[in-house]
Amino acid sequence: MKSKLFTIAVLLGLLVLSSCENKNLFGKFHKRGSSGNVEVLLNDANASLAENDYSKAKEIADEILAKDPDNSEALYISASAELKEAGFDIAGLVTSVISSSSTSTDSDSLLETFESLDVNEVATAISNSVDKLKKIAEGSADGTISADDVDVNLNLGILEVLDAAINIVDFDGDGIIVDDTDDVVQVDENYNVSVKIGTETKKVDDLTQEDYEQLKSSYSTTLTSKVQESVDQVGSAINHLIVANESAGYTNEESVLDDLKDTIETDLKPQLNDLLTQLQQ
Repeated sequence: MKSKLFTIAVLLGLLVLSSCENKNLFGKFHKRGSSGNVEVLLNDANASLAENDYSKAKEIADEILAKDPDNSEALYISASAELKEAGFDIAGLVTSVISSSSTSTDSDSLLETFESLDVNEVATAISNSVDKLKKIAEGSADGTISADDVDVNLNLGILEVLDAAINIVDFDGDGIIVDDTDDVVQVDENYNVSVKIGTETKKVDDLTQEDYEQLKSSYSTTLTSKVQESVDQVGSAINHLIVANESAGYTNEESVLDDLKDTIETDLKPQLNDLLTQLQQ
């Protein structure tokens, strides 16, 4: 049986921004990013993104945002370029997850695909991208890209799940999320949440009252705060996936978006809620 990450892997492949050709009048004589015209700058940023010059694309998009912080297209381009610049290769991630899910018999870490990357950089890129896409999805941008845009909400929902997972897994904030003996919480590819108690690791469902008392004694309110943040973000992710599903026209029928949303809602969120409830008592 393939892991539940198969669905998220396929959907992650949708995190691709459409790009347009540079439509500047002077063609090759135009220096990208030199114009004071927002339309031209957006064309420049898109052209740089299409040519895999992610640093330049982000630089131009951020130049627009410095003057017009509500520009939806610049927010979207900047988010995509920062992820790419950090090495967050969506196509490669899809291939990796599908391959491992069809051959692995163990439940590997949900974040195993980040092992070869600079996790600090990727985590920062994901967090920044969430902030930018959320501005569009919450309707506080200029509306050029609508708040219910399918791509924005789908990408945001997926990135929020990853951001929530990184936040809770990298408890000590050292940027090491794979095989870090100092981290307290782990999330595997089937969304099972486990917690380190002394030298033993237990699933949330197996934790005893004594275990919770030990956790509260060892980590005070820090762990509770981390779990609360992740619970809130997973809830937000579910809402954005619902919007994406409805905007895609799947309101009265099952879809892969429904499957992804239901998996997160029925598997990951209840465990985090249980963990939070016990830590708050």
